[in-house]
Amino acid sequence: MFAVAQKLVARLRDRWSTVGPAIQLLIAAFIILISALAALWLVDKLLIYLLARSYVDDVADVFDLNKHLAKAIALTVFVIAVYLIGKTFSVSRTSRRIGYLGILVLLIGHSLVLWRGTNDQKFTTSGESIKCYVITHEGEVRYGERPGIDPATGRPCRAVNIKREDSRNGSRPPNRHSLTRAAANQASGIPRTRMAPSKFSI
Repeated sequence: MFAVAQKLVARLRDRWSTVGPAIQLLIAAFIILISALAALWLVDKLLIYLLARSYVDDVADVFDLNKHLAKAIALTVFVIAVYLIGKTFSVSRTSRRIGYLGILVLLIGHSLVLWRGTNDQKFTTSGESIKCYVITHEGEVRYGERPGIDPATGRPCRAVNIKREDSRNGSRPPNRHSLTRAAANQASGIPRTRMAPSKFSI
């Protein structure tokens, strides 16, 4: 295989030496032009794929999607984006309009999907707060989108934290000793029983 490649290179070199300088210059310019166009095409497709992957990663984080499903959606968005971008360079006015409209739908749809996914969420998957809360004059808790001063009540809208949500929902993190006892009972097969309150207890 290597010997065949060497023979092919030697033949090309012999033919190249018999060609005039002007033809050599034209051939070299043609090869450089084709290489540049191929590199530009690859970079263009790579940028579109990275954009589609970022597009889908935001949605996957909000909806907690499986990574394989996220890859499939990213490839689908990539193919659609390549098709629509190609439409924008068409000589047909109708095709260009379809391309522009499709890209606009992708961009607007991305924001709407993220809005729908985060509408009922208070935290991101990394634990960052995405909501704030206001305690009104009536003592009610109302959630907002941006920390600061609430325009309706004039009170501060503070960032939601996990401890506050736990206390508001009436849940507390389990005690380490209770977890150890529960694990030991489960391992030994002893059912958990609730002690009856003593009549001497206060």
